[in-house]
This record gives sequence, C-alpha cells and structure tokens, in this order.
Amino acid sequence: MKKLLFLFLLVCSFGAFSQSVTITHNGITPNQGGVQKLTYDQIRQLPNPQEGDLAYDLTFNCLRHYNGTEWLCVTQENSLIPNAAIVKLLTSSSVEPTGLELDSQENIIIMGVFNGTINFGTTSLTSINSDMFLAKYDKHGNEIWALQEGENSDSQVFPSQIAIDNADNIYVSGSFWGRAQFGINVYVAAVVDMFLVKYNSSGVTQFTKRYVSGDGVKITGLSVDIAQNIYSCGSFNSTITLGTSTFTNSDTEEDAFVIRHNSDGNLAWSNQVIYTNEKANVLLTSDLIGNLYFCVNHIREVSFLSTSYFSSGGADFKLFKLNNAGALVWVESINGSGNQTVQRIQSYGSKVGVVGTFGSSFTFLNQSISSLSSTLTDHSFILQFNGTNRSLLWQTIIHSSSFQGDYALDHDALGNAYIGLVYSSNIEAEPFFFQSINSSTDISFLKFSGSSGEILEAKSIGGIGIDALRGIQIRTANGKVFLASKHYDSSLFIGTEKIPKDASAIIVLD
Repeated sequence: MKKLLFLFLLVCSFGAFSQSVTITHNGITPNQGGVQKLTYDQIRQLPNPQEGDLAYDLTFNCLRHYNGTEWLCVTQENSLIPNAAIVKLLTSSSVEPTGLELDSQENIIIMGVFNGTINFGTTSLTSINSDMFLAKYDKHGNEIWALQEGENSDSQVFPSQIAIDNADNIYVSGSFWGRAQFGINVYVAAVVDMFLVKYNSSGVTQFTKRYVSGDGVKITGLSVDIAQNIYSCGSFNSTITLGTSTFTNSDTEEDAFVIRHNSDGNLAWSNQVIYTNEKANVLLTSDLIGNLYFCVNHIREVSFLSTSYFSSGGADFKLFKLNNAGALVWVESINGSGNQTVQRIQSYGSKVGVVGTFGSSFTFLNQSISSLSSTLTDHSFILQFNGTNRSLLWQTIIHSSSFQGDYALDHDALGNAYIGLVYSSNIEAEPFFFQSINSSTDISFLKFSGSSGEILEAKSIGGIGIDALRGIQIRTANGKVFLASKHYDSSLFIGTEKIPKDASAIIVLD
C-alpha cells in the first residue's frame, strides 16, 4: 500500500508540474519536469545522467531513477509476480530443507536436517542434535509418511543429494559423523563419512552404504538411470575408501571422486579426480541409458583417468562424458577470460542443460559466449547441447548486481528449461527485469524454450529479508513449479498465506 501511495503521489507531482524535457550532454533537463519514455538501451546511453533523473523503460516496463551510479527500477509489472500457493509449511527455525523431488503421482518428497521436535502433519519427530528427515506429501500437502535418520546427541546427519527412479524409489546421499542409524544399520564415524540409502515408495529402507573417509567428505551429485544404476560424486580431504579402493589426497586441500553402484547397491566402479592445491568442485548427471556427464570445475591442474588438464588462467571446467562402465567417451572444456563455474547440470534424452556463472566471455564447443554490454557485474548462462554429436543448441545470458549462489535446473517433456536462482538488487533477463526490495535476496524463475533458448516466462518471489532456494522440481503435466525454500530474516506472503520468519515451505507456482 505504501508503495502504491508513493507511486500515486509521484505520478500526480509529474502531472502538476509537467513541462518539456530535453536530453543534453548534461543529462535530462529540467530535472523533474517530466518522464521520458525510452528503451533500456537508450536510457543506458544517456550522456552524463544526474542523480535523481527519471526515465520510463519501455523495454522492461518500469520507471527508473538514476542513483548516481546506475539506473534502477522503481516499479515492476504485476505480471512478474507468480500465482503461488503454500503446499506445506514447516514453521520451526531448526528445519533446513536440502532437497526436493516429485514422483510419478505428483507426490512431493522433501529432505533436510532438523533438531528439536517437528510436526510433519500426522507424524512428530524429535532430534537431540542434527538428524536427517525425509517426508512424503501428496500434491495437496497431506502427509503420507515421514522418517528420520540419526540416533543420539553424538551424531549429525546431513543429506545433500536426492534422486528418484522410474519406480518411485528414493535415493539419498550425504555425510554424517558420530553414531548414526540408517534403517536397521548402525554406523559410527570417527570424523565425517559418506552414506547412500535407497528407500522404496513407502519409505522402507532397501539398502544402505557407508564409506569411510579420513578427514571429511561432501556429496555434490546423485543421479539414477533407467536400470536403477546409481551415480554419485563428491570431494574428500585426506582419504576415502570406496569398496576395495582407497583414494588419497596428497596436498592440504581436496580431491574428488565419481562412483557407480549397481541397482542392488553393490559398488561397480570408482575413479579419483586429483586436484592441485584447491577445493574440489564436481557435479554430474546421467541419461536414461547410463551415459554420465561429469563436470569438474578447477583453477589449477587436475588429473582424471590418467590425463592432466589445465585451465586457461582463470576458473574453468572440464566436462567428461563417460559410459556406464566408467570409460571416457569424450571431454570438452569451457575456457574464458575470467572465472567460469558450472552450478547445475541435467540431461534429458540426448540433450544436456548447463547453468553456470562466468566473467566477461568464454568459449564452449567452438562458440564464443559474451556478457555483451550489460553494466551489471554478475553474469550467469544457461545453455543446451547435444550429448551425442557435441553440438551447442542455444545459450542465453542473465545479468544481476549480485547472484547469491543458489541455483536450480529442470526440464519438461518438451525440453523447455526451467531455472531458479537467488539474487539481490536486480536481474536483467531480456525482456524481463526484476528488482528485490531494499536489495534483499529474492528467488526468480525463468522458463526457456527448448528449441531456441528464448525466455518464455519469468517470475519472482521474495520478502524484505533473505530467501534461500533449497530445491526445485517442475511438474510437466500442468506446468507447475514446486520448490522448497527457507526464509531467514522476515515473513513472506504467498497469496493470502504467510510464511513466518525463519520458516521453511513447499511452494507451488503456476
């Protein structure tokens, strides 16, 4: 209401004192005599704008003011605000969702960590320290079942990756320390060890796997193919034992691993990525027939499958395609003038989608991709390529004053790509523009054409505080977007419902 009143008074003041406006080398004159209607490019090219100058942006349909450094949007079209509803609300501040999936019946599976007593609907769970929760809801938010993994005050269980197969079995992987129980199996980790658990659609444990690390392990990727083979990757500090193989990191930072389990949970193969004095950063996705796309972000030399690879001077990444036996099919690089980092990767059919950040420009599959002339400092890309013939299908650039590091990626049955990302201040994704309130962090969603990369739809939600994206899944039957979110600093209204401060929610967007 305050915002509407401000805009009303602003418009009235312009009408009462309207006069001709001239664009000169000193900016817009007179300063408050009227509002020019210009394209975004024309506004950016205004010579010597003065603080307080106003112009209406015909490209992004918003009123902009010049703050002495950049042209900022004062208003934003209501069409960018999504139709949204809260499916499930978890009000305890001790709940941290870490992932979300949908099964074939549109049931929602959410996982995370919690302590204290949490009510998930009909089930209440209690944790003394930090345990894992896994809960299943129908599409209306009614609890089907909920469970926890962990044991007592001496343990911490952190689930970081979740996947679901074509039979609605659920796979969760992560790390734990202390004494922890998964199903009927009890493990004791002296430091931080890795776990992998398979559940059926009723939440009954099918198998559990535990791998011992010498000084901590982090799981960063999990994927399942049509034969229910399970692929995962992560990083470790000193050593990790995977089946009969023990991998050792020889420096003070981290190395990485990639492994495959058969459908029965037995380890099929494992490989090590040797980094050179830097933090390991790896991701993966698999297609239905078991081809694996394994992404290695790096700054210095890395070695994988007995071959060394180097960066172009900044942060680059190598993309390896492996067959389901772990053999190399091909390798490609993203090289650029700044730092290039992959944030999410997902396959669908023979195509692969990639979301990441970059500096001013980079080259991938023999094509150069540039940030163009944006005055915003942070740049993200989304691209699609054919994994069979390695041809780049399309790419699109998104600009922001500050991306906050939370990204999500999914595709529908037509190959359209959906990304979710967290930002502060503003985002340019032509022809759309977002601006958060008081430079807080908000969540935006973009839909891209699977054939051209054109932005088909853009939405944004957020309050005046910090909003964190924890999981996103697209329901392709009706075009809905499901996400799990955490809202730290302030409450947020979704329709007529309120998400309190420090609460978590499952939200659906039309």
